[in-house]
Amino acid sequence: MVVDVSMFVAGQWRESDDTVVINDPYRGTESSRVHRPGSHDVEDALSAAVEGAALMAALPGHRRSSILAAVADAVADNCDRLATQIVRDCGKTIRDARGEVARAVEVLQISAGEATRIEGIVLPLDALPAGDV
Repeated sequence: MVVDVSMFVAGQWRESDDTVVINDPYRGTESSRVHRPGSHDVEDALSAAVEGAALMAALPGHRRSSILAAVADAVADNCDRLATQIVRDCGKTIRDARGEVARAVEVLQISAGEATRIEGIVLPLDALPAGDV
């Protein structure tokens, strides 16, 4: 099954006629087709990012924390699907791909906790167990 990957730009799903084909490195077959952004997509994404940064800065820490925790839960709930796609696109073993997803979940969970404690320090993310992959 070939996965068609659209762009999510400024709150909207977009497609383009220009796509990049990703091949499964082991099978040599197409695994994904990614829509390549045009310059207008990049400009829209940058404008949305600037606007989004201002909106996020205005949110209280507990709301940012809730959002990050929800994203962590969503990634964890889709671990097998995400890991399978990593295997197909990158050629990693399923064990390594699951470790990569687990690390993403841990980073999001730590970030959710830290969102209520913004103190201007650097958080060493290599302290996470999934980083041993």
